[in-house]
Amino acid sequence: MLDAAIPPEEPSLRRKIEDGSKPASPRRVSEGSKISQIIRREETFRHIMISMARSLIAALATLVACQHTPPVASSPQCPGPYPIERGQCEHSAATECQGLCGYVIRGRTCEPIRGVTVVAAGKVGVTDDDGRFDLVGVPKGTTQLRISEGLDEGVLDVEVSHSPQPLALPLELVHRDRSCGCGGVCPT
Repeated sequence: MLDAAIPPEEPSLRRKIEDGSKPASPRRVSEGSKISQIIRREETFRHIMISMARSLIAALATLVACQHTPPVASSPQCPGPYPIERGQCEHSAATECQGLCGYVIRGRTCEPIRGVTVVAAGKVGVTDDDGRFDLVGVPKGTTQLRISEGLDEGVLDVEVSHSPQPLALPLELVHRDRSCGCGGVCPT
């Protein structure tokens, strides 16, 4: 009966049955291939993780290479707020003001600057496309007018005597050369 159940091409199976040992089941074979698949997936995952780690290290190295400390106003190597002085530019006085008003222009080129922040006595304004600002509610007396665009800042003491009060001269903002440590362009 045993000979009829086992095909002749399976002599090892016959030997195992006669010895009392169990033949390898199809389930064990598929478990082996599953293990091989898992190992391949783990190796692929490990290669991906190593590649990502290398990319992250390269990105961090680039970031650190251009890392700089923020500019400090009192540091002699970093330009800080500078006094606004009469420059070469001519501009008409602002009209139709409601408060302390005037124009901010680029020193050297005399072009109006849009988006400059202007602050006086806690009142804040931003210049329009023509470089014009109007700060309403600045109290009478001497006050410090501060203008800033990005890292460049200028200061001017202004005597406010009435409202509206247009400034007779434009405020000239000069871009200062900056090193990498002072907010300038860092070499890559």
